[in-house]
Amino acid sequence: MILEIQNPSDAVTIETDDIVAAGVAIMIVGDGWYGLEDEEGKQVVPITALVGDGAWLKEKGITDIGGYIKANRLKMAEILESVLYGSAGDRGLFNAAIERMSKKDAQLYRNEWNGKKRSSMTNIGAMCLHYAEAFRKMPGGKLELEPSPSKPLIFRS
Repeated sequence: MILEIQNPSDAVTIETDDIVAAGVAIMIVGDGWYGLEDEEGKQVVPITALVGDGAWLKEKGITDIGGYIKANRLKMAEILESVLYGSAGDRGLFNAAIERMSKKDAQLYRNEWNGKKRSSMTNIGAMCLHYAEAFRKMPGGKLELEPSPSKPLIFRS
């Protein structure tokens, strides 16, 4: 299914069959400031920074976030690697275009597409790919990140 990342700027989508893994990945990417909507516009993952009590994670049976990440890191990486700027409809056009391309050409086209579709200073696509790489490289199940130049600035009082 196609899910849109709720954010204050560009339309950005991911593809997945696992809303929970996608939700945890997006919570990490956006530091709780992004949610997810389905193709009908229904919120399926809340913007957790606004709630702050971990209710969604508890509702999904996640009591050990570190354990969940360790067990699902490759799935979350795959979900984040599917990031594409544009709406669900745009994704349909994109997918139709790449179905006859080689994997290498499809990746080059994705990079070009994302570069042309992004208008915001916050590069959500780059952040998703940054975290996907970190999930794939997790030593011993511990998430260790290099600072991302695209990470949004969050000010807390």
